[in-house]
Amino acid sequence: MKILIISLARIGDIYQSWPALRAFARLHPAAEIHFLTRKKFQGAFAGLGFPVTIHPLPTESCVEEFIVTKNFQPVLKTLKSFLSDLQGQNFDQLINLTFSPLSASIAGYLRVAQCRGLSRHPDLSLQFNDDWSAYFYAQMGIHKWNRIHMIEFYANFLQVELTPSDFYYQRLAPSPYQFQAYFALHIGASQSQKNLSAKEWGSFVEKLLDQVPQQLVVLGTEREVIKSLPQHPRLNSRLRVLVGETNLDDVFQIIDGADLFIGPDSSLLQVANLLQKKSFNLSFSSVRFWESGPKAPGSIVYRAQGAVDLEEVVSEIKKCALNLVPGIKCYSIDPETNAYHGLTSSEEDEAWSLICSLYFQLPHVVPLSPTALEGIEKLQMVNDMVLEFLAQIKNQTDLDNHKHLLDAADAAFGKISQIVPSLSPITDWLMTERSRIAPTDFDQLLKLLAETFKRHQQLQNYLTKYHWSETAETPGVLDESNILSGRTQE
Repeated sequence: MKILIISLARIGDIYQSWPALRAFARLHPAAEIHFLTRKKFQGAFAGLGFPVTIHPLPTESCVEEFIVTKNFQPVLKTLKSFLSDLQGQNFDQLINLTFSPLSASIAGYLRVAQCRGLSRHPDLSLQFNDDWSAYFYAQMGIHKWNRIHMIEFYANFLQVELTPSDFYYQRLAPSPYQFQAYFALHIGASQSQKNLSAKEWGSFVEKLLDQVPQQLVVLGTEREVIKSLPQHPRLNSRLRVLVGETNLDDVFQIIDGADLFIGPDSSLLQVANLLQKKSFNLSFSSVRFWESGPKAPGSIVYRAQGAVDLEEVVSEIKKCALNLVPGIKCYSIDPETNAYHGLTSSEEDEAWSLICSLYFQLPHVVPLSPTALEGIEKLQMVNDMVLEFLAQIKNQTDLDNHKHLLDAADAAFGKISQIVPSLSPITDWLMTERSRIAPTDFDQLLKLLAETFKRHQQLQNYLTKYHWSETAETPGVLDESNILSGRTQE
């Protein structure tokens, strides 16, 4: 069996997929596995532990070509030629590990019969080839409520069981860097809003070295060089700055030998996850740590809100190193469930519980707030209206006559989830499930309407599990006229 895996995401996302990819290769020992990836990230597949063939997408040459010619036609010609050659490989299966418009377009163009992940229909609309792709599209991302880590998500997506043997790094060569009793610190992040400033990093390093006995080995790329690291001689004797000096193999081995890895959301945090290295993750609001945080036993996520209290961060790092109970801004790894444990808001718990009941048929264990119950009543009201409209549509003329009403209902669903954000998992599920309906010709209109009706009936069956109590005290923010007119009360 010949398999093409599309992996166009950043290097940290690639590392998060390693354990699941190893389990997948173990499940298919005779498979010939190929990867389509960006040229600058192809090194991220070294050390996977099984033979692979890499096909670098010629994005850099296409960009350079466009800059010179200011013409898209040569770029399209280059990409089409590349993809046609790839199509000639005659793959038996395609797996799209990257949930992006570009990767979906590539998967749609290649048209491999057995496809998992996002692709496109002939009319270029998104095609969801499996339930987990739909889950990712609807429920995962910065402003969502998902609590499934990407490592576990990839395993579910590839339908594999992870074992401890899937978490390792295959050394390519001995590292020239050898240290004793040290912390490894990464001063970079995948995006600037996920990081401290250079001045803050300098102050942090000085405070940390003043309070711990370990050496501090600072890692990072050439573009992450910090000029404000402390100059105090006593501190510098325990400070080794290797920013821009190490290769990837060195970095893996340095992190593997550390007592603790410290860093923001970055590719090196995922290296630590691969090595099951205890980590202290400085996480910012622009990051969904539930999906990309540390997973090794004993690891801690420090949730930074606004200005970062560096003294507090250093104190929490000391607790983490000594396996002490962390403070209230921290999330730890539950040893029994391998999930994060820490303070969460009732809104967060409410939304996650709805996701669990909607997708995984788990009992809804978090009591719904009066506002959420009111919101569910309004969702039922709007959905009843949609079901009534759909039942009346028998032909294209009926659809044209009802379209404005259906559009108003969609706007109402969106407004309800804006007013009660914890209900957005329900409306996001509905919109994604409707997107999964394959496009059809007008002569198959009734089939399309039947599928749409089915999705809304599923929603209605789900909503009826939550009984509205007329005696409950509610804030009254879900006034019918506000929802249907697109207004909210102050």
